[in-house]
Amino acid sequence: KGTTDWCLMRVCVAFCARCGAALYATLGNQHVSEQAMAWELLLQAAVGMIWIGDRNFGVWSVVAQAVRCRQDVLVRMTRSRARALAGKGAKGRQGDQRVRWVASRGAQVPEGCEGRVVEGRLIQVRVRRGRRWVRLWLFTTLLDVQLYPVELLVQWYGQRWGAELNFRVLKTHLGMGELVVTGPEMVEREFYVGILAYNLVRTLMWQSAQADGQDPF
Repeated sequence: KGTTDWCLMRVCVAFCARCGAALYATLGNQHVSEQAMAWELLLQAAVGMIWIGDRNFGVWSVVAQAVRCRQDVLVRMTRSRARALAGKGAKGRQGDQRVRWVASRGAQVPEGCEGRVVEGRLIQVRVRRGRRWVRLWLFTTLLDVQLYPVELLVQWYGQRWGAELNFRVLKTHLGMGELVVTGPEMVEREFYVGILAYNLVRTLMWQSAQADGQDPF
């Protein structure tokens, strides 16, 4: 009854690549960037966390914030950003290259990351997706080549697609794509209750699979 307003909300959720549970989540209005929301998730997370992200998060500000929080990243980069980081002479060349990443002019800078230089590896590789080949540009702060070879990192990045499927479950199967509430406080309450319900389902799936001696994912 009465006047109704529809508001847009931006959501950022971090899922476990192994079990699919929602580990961290944050809300913001549509004018808050996904990168700024990722900074918040990084501050919430434990030391030693390894983050896997797509091209939206393959930017200096997210990587610098992770290093500041003593965490590691494995993120995909856009072609133009990767080539700029690789430097001259590396165009189209596959391989594993050590690089130093500094903020570009006009980049968003998280508090405490001013002037930070990030040491990492820039990986260029071609992978087969169905009937076609796709070129990936990956950046990681996992510097030990013996512990983290390219093949393993590519395999890990392939697990990132699970986050898209998990997010679809939240929005569609749990009906959280559209919340019908009367105020910001209720939006936040309903959202986090939905996250809790999602994690309870994931827990039951995991326990059932373990009892049957299977891997649920």
